[in-house]
Amino acid sequence: VFNIFVLLHFFVKIKKLYNTLYKKRYLIGIAFLAILVMGKYNGSSIELWNNNVESSYQTNNSVILGIPRGIRSDEWLVSTPLLLSQTDDNINFSSNNNIIGATDNSVMLYPNFPSKDISIISTPQNIGYLFLDKERAFSLSWYFPYFLLFFASFELFMILTKKHKLYSLVGTILITLSPLIQWWQSPQIIAYGSLATVLFYYFINEKIWFKKLLLSILFGYSGYLYIMCLYPAWQVPYGYCYLIILIYILLQNKAKLYKKDLLYLIPTLAVIFIPIIIIFTSNANVLEIINSTVYPGARSSIGGGNWQLLFTYVSDIFYPFKKGMDNPCEFSQFISLYPIPLIYGLYIMFKNKKKDIFLILTSILTIVFSIWTMFPLGTLISKVTLLYMSTETRIQAAIGFLSILQLIYIISVYEKNIKEKIIQKKNILIIIISFIIICCTIYISNNVISATYPNYLNKYTSIISLVIFTIIMTLFIYNSKQTNYILSILLIFISIECGIIVSPINKGLNILYEKPIAKEIKTIATKEKDAIFAATDSGIVLSNYIAVNGAKTINTTHYLPDFDKASIIDPDSKYNDVYNRYHHLAISIVNEETSFVLDYPDSITLKLNTNDICKLNINYLVSNNPNEIYNNFNKIYGNYGTNIYKTNCDRK
Repeated sequence: VFNIFVLLHFFVKIKKLYNTLYKKRYLIGIAFLAILVMGKYNGSSIELWNNNVESSYQTNNSVILGIPRGIRSDEWLVSTPLLLSQTDDNINFSSNNNIIGATDNSVMLYPNFPSKDISIISTPQNIGYLFLDKERAFSLSWYFPYFLLFFASFELFMILTKKHKLYSLVGTILITLSPLIQWWQSPQIIAYGSLATVLFYYFINEKIWFKKLLLSILFGYSGYLYIMCLYPAWQVPYGYCYLIILIYILLQNKAKLYKKDLLYLIPTLAVIFIPIIIIFTSNANVLEIINSTVYPGARSSIGGGNWQLLFTYVSDIFYPFKKGMDNPCEFSQFISLYPIPLIYGLYIMFKNKKKDIFLILTSILTIVFSIWTMFPLGTLISKVTLLYMSTETRIQAAIGFLSILQLIYIISVYEKNIKEKIIQKKNILIIIISFIIICCTIYISNNVISATYPNYLNKYTSIISLVIFTIIMTLFIYNSKQTNYILSILLIFISIECGIIVSPINKGLNILYEKPIAKEIKTIATKEKDAIFAATDSGIVLSNYIAVNGAKTINTTHYLPDFDKASIIDPDSKYNDVYNRYHHLAISIVNEETSFVLDYPDSITLKLNTNDICKLNINYLVSNNPNEIYNNFNKIYGNYGTNIYKTNCDRK
């Protein structure tokens, strides 16, 4: 497909080619998504299971392009196998999943997995599970949010740039392929927020009543989807971003609004709140437990700290290729050029003595967020603004997002028509300013990254970043219609380089089901539907792999604490603060007294005395590490370094 696209440039007039691509963009997008789904492609890092489960038995490599990312453990280790447990015949997309944690878990809200009930409308990417095979449904669920993000962002930028196609495309790619979105694999929140904003714009500009009604319903639905993402750390700051865009759209189109338009709030609010009331009411206990947990329920921020991360975008170009950084996610940012779009926007307004509503609103919010990131503002302000539900590092994402909005807005609305060459005496100052700004940015970025990874960056990476970003910064400040095309091409290529291969291109899900241990677990779980498994002395790697093959597994990742089972082995709630949280649960079989150990805020180890195994009704132990204690059990499987033991506990 890529080769055909390149070749067309030699056989079709460029302007005609891109006009056709623009007019047929949705048809092309749907066709491309269909190809990915039919081919069973996905961006998961599940190939890592090959070396984490029965590593001496390697299944056929299914990675087509790119590198599986161990740091994305929230995906390949947790969400993917547990979500796919819903496809097991014994679950069959029920709203209650008893494989996870070997107890009844509602999957309508947290976690929100595909199920045959009203909650499926909260995750449109998962609807494919109801009519496609699991591999193609997984492919759809993987790529649909990115396609939605791309097209929703493009339409939003078309509104902000007054339909400037190239600059809208640049902004879209800066968002969709941004290191932050790709490393965190978080397209949904921005996709739904942008979609809601675009629908609101078209609602205001529509005159036919039934089209306005449809747009009001779709606007409400996209707002509902935004709410149901259930990640306030990003939803709150991004929510402020979309609020100011909505205010801008309202002010720009206030002459088109009438009092009767308020009637359309009825279907909008109905679409938002009816399913929310149904789902939240039926999951009231889930919300209560979440709010009472030590982590994340008790987490609260007051601002201040790690502001230097705002400048690490100059190092984003190295993360996909350069080894030596275990966790690029925390250092990934939008390629935002922060804080120059903010400063440039303020300069434009003062110079032109013009009240630009968009620049005023985005500048105010960027300044407020920046202050909150740099200085602790106290509990009161944080509570009133709801920013206490976020963190300094998450709000930095919203600052980068705002900076990209300003950047694209400035080059589209305020670009100058300068035909002289850029290398002129009066323009040397711009180059010098850009050079100094990037030197300072690289200095801050290198310092904050080197504090964690001392040998990751060096003089060569600094020189590369200095050259690339000095050129980009110079072109942006120069802001000429003639040079902005070069700027656009550079930003597109940088975004592609930073983001397109962060996630591998993977084919199928065989790695989860074709290992000998997977087949053995599936056989036992099919014959003994009530059997309870535990992954022991194996860290947190084996448990979710057992669950994806249909076995009730006591120590899968716990989205909610299981107080019933905990009370059996901790009747005095001695370790309540340890397990009262979202956590990964490792189990070690020991002869000492049973205890819980907090390894990380989201990871604990249960040191389980052999006499307490049957108290938890555990029937099978799966382990990839030798332990003399296992001599007391009946070994029924042992291949490729992984063993299954039967405990002979009576089922209750």
